[in-house]
Amino acid sequence: MAVTDINSAVDVSKISAPINPVLIAQQMESAPVVTDQAAQSAPESAPVKIEKAPLPSKEEMKNDPSWFREDGTQKGAGFLGPLKFHNGDTSTEISIGVTIDGKETDIPTLVPTLTESEVQYLLNGGDPNQNEEIVRKATEHAIMRLNEGKSPFAEPGEAPQEWVK
Repeated sequence: MAVTDINSAVDVSKISAPINPVLIAQQMESAPVVTDQAAQSAPESAPVKIEKAPLPSKEEMKNDPSWFREDGTQKGAGFLGPLKFHNGDTSTEISIGVTIDGKETDIPTLVPTLTESEVQYLLNGGDPNQNEEIVRKATEHAIMRLNEGKSPFAEPGEAPQEWVK
């Protein structure tokens, strides 16, 4: 059965993201709670410029645990291609967990429907779960792909897209 109503598809009370102690510490110091849909800017401390980053070789990715999702599947280039994270690392997905059709589902937040300021917010270390608009757009994008029989994540061979500005 296809999911068409995002309000019934997303149980916001159960949204979670993988625990990253460094990111949590940074967010506690600098990232504001963003609940207003108009508040789309990155956290105030040193906003990053959106820069493409090189994608590691398959061998490098195979040997680096950060290139695997919690379920053990290999990450790839993502929908926007590899981007430079605020700490210099490469980021392609920034996953969160949402409830879709009653099932906890990991989805990427770096999706082509984000604005440039939303992408900057994420790359600067902003918590996607604190930005309702990012969660909404990521969930809608995931539902669209699931309804097409695809993974919520970019699949091998899918060309990275540019985000909507």
